[in-house]
Amino acid sequence: MNSLDTVNVNQVNGVAAATTTVEVGANLTASETAFAGPSDTTISLSITSATDLSGSGHVDGDQLRIVHGSINEIFEYDPTPGAGEYSTLAELAALIDAISGLSAAVGGSASDATVTVSGDDPRDTLVISNVVNTPGTELFGGAPPLTTADTYDETDITKNMASGTVSADFSRSARVFDAQGTGHDVQLAFLKVAANTWAVEVYASPATDVTISSPLVNGQLATGIVTFNGDATLNSVSSGISGAVSVAWTSGASSSSITFDWGTAGALDTGKSDGLSQFDGSYNVAFVNQNGSEVGQLNGVTIDENGFVIASFSNGATKRLYKLPVATFADVSSLKAENGNVYSQSDKSGEFNLREAGKGGAGLLAPSALEAANVDLGKEFTDMIVTQRAFTASSRIITTVDELLEDLIRI
Repeated sequence: MNSLDTVNVNQVNGVAAATTTVEVGANLTASETAFAGPSDTTISLSITSATDLSGSGHVDGDQLRIVHGSINEIFEYDPTPGAGEYSTLAELAALIDAISGLSAAVGGSASDATVTVSGDDPRDTLVISNVVNTPGTELFGGAPPLTTADTYDETDITKNMASGTVSADFSRSARVFDAQGTGHDVQLAFLKVAANTWAVEVYASPATDVTISSPLVNGQLATGIVTFNGDATLNSVSSGISGAVSVAWTSGASSSSITFDWGTAGALDTGKSDGLSQFDGSYNVAFVNQNGSEVGQLNGVTIDENGFVIASFSNGATKRLYKLPVATFADVSSLKAENGNVYSQSDKSGEFNLREAGKGGAGLLAPSALEAANVDLGKEFTDMIVTQRAFTASSRIITTVDELLEDLIRI
């Protein structure tokens, strides 16, 4: 540095900060009922639940298959059933209900019983098909494979939370800001889809605030799954909602990259409840923090010890504007003293050398501080007393002369 420029900090424009992180701390109720999955019900057979199905067309060895997600089970008919076999609707319902991830219940009337088969996960379809002969057709009608669609699909506008067709078990709005300082509402929606498992949709409200691309719909910014350990701590966060999310605003502001922090995920004894948790209490939001801000106007300027001129804005943001250098001289004792406790360069001091504060032998600045007195306080007090005494003596002389003149006039 070898020169200085004059600047006017009052001409600094306002600043805004785009949101880059959103931290979420909330409890999701453990006892919440999972969203119902797909189901199919047997046709009317006009029989009781304990009636042998041979009269409905079943023959020994008939087999039907039920597929739901990772579940792929075969059920076999036998007039004299052994383990894992069925001969009546009630026995078939019991076998299906014993499979984790499936459920079955006998319904209808006493003389016209039915069985309703359900898949527990709303994200997966339920498929019933024939394996040997046609027991699936005889029980459920139609031409198997019979497919019942999933009941929740984050990418389907008729089955997701962002569209409003599926009601979230819990949701919370967060205010984020784009690079122009415009605020946008982002909804964080949660739906329990299985034990310790929740679907998450993050979407703009209104959806017209953002431009999205497939497979996202309805203003979605991200979708995914969070799971919990048995002690209510966070187990996992799917990739769709764990990384940086690119957001294209329709307002003309630059695209944002926002990372949502849901807490520390990990296996039992590793995961924490410092973000999302799943205790059996009420839904509760501990915090939703984001680091963006709206446009702020200049409301103060300070200088730190390193010489940075720092502007403060009404939105809480700060910005380093300039850096003040420190002038050093070859012989500081030869500087010329000027009025106002300042010194100027002299022939003997040498040319000034501008350095960064705290570097190259230059000292640090002491902003907002008064200079320590460099005078002899004892001498100054003595001089003040002498001056006061002289003033008092002069006052007495004037008083005496005045009295003498007054006496003279009386004579």
